Amino acid sequence: MNTKILCVDDEEAILRGFQLNLRKDFELHIAANGREGLEVFQQEKGFAVVLSDMRMPEMDGATMLSKIKAIDPEVVTVLLTGHTDFESAMAAVNDGNVFRMLSKPCPPETLIKVLKDALAQHELIINKRILLDQTLRGAVDALAQSLSTAKPLFFGRAQRVKRIAKEIGEELKIPNLWRLDVAAVFKRSLIYIGNDSGLMHLCAATGTPTLGLFGPTREMNYKPWGVNCNFVRTKETFQQLSLLPGYKPDPTISLMDGLSVEKVFKAVEELLETRNG
Repeated sequence: MNTKILCVDDEEAILRGFQLNLRKDFELHIAANGREGLEVFQQEKGFAVVLSDMRMPEMDGATMLSKIKAIDPEVVTVLLTGHTDFESAMAAVNDGNVFRMLSKPCPPETLIKVLKDALAQHELIINKRILLDQTLRGAVDALAQSLSTAKPLFFGRAQRVKRIAKEIGEELKIPNLWRLDVAAVFKRSLIYIGNDSGLMHLCAATGTPTLGLFGPTREMNYKPWGVNCNFVRTKETFQQLSLLPGYKPDPTISLMDGLSVEKVFKAVEELLETRNG
């Protein structure tokens, strides 16, 4: 587990207290104000948690944590606040920039427990991202393998584009290179037709014509977005399907019989005509 924590406070005595009470359990870094905290965060990199006082000169803790979350959305943040800062601190929590809020003065045992909870939250966030990345890459790899059998010429071109995109990405030091792999495969496709899924949204994000197929999910919430996107759904609405005796929010139960091939084919023609027109 990553135990790298940045503690920011403008009071020297509190920083000494952090060092005394936290260095045994965590890889600790400190900063004396918001601007210095931002500099340390960007220079040292790889922090799991940032703990900050709310009231500091020049830049308050909520502002600094908001800037840090913009740099690294996966970092977990904790805010220390006094009673006079309560409303501003609650606004930061409600905006989603703060994981926990603690009142000052905070007992060391309480602070240590909250920081350990924050580290566990960070590990959960990282593991979820890794799982999602692996799942999506696996789906794209399976699609590519299917294409290698059905359309070997298409597959060969897509592989060459993937290789070139990867080399460019490595040269430019672009993070998450797997996204370039996904884009390389989809950009060689004429159209994507599929159910509500992460794969559908990835394809839409590359600008490839995308047709979403909807049955027991809400199309207005999950339809693909973009100029080259559209959707079709079953003749039954989501509400009607959800009231059926056998309905369960289970991906193994399709409930897609109400969507005809003819309706999908017509939507494909219209989407391609719009793109080419």
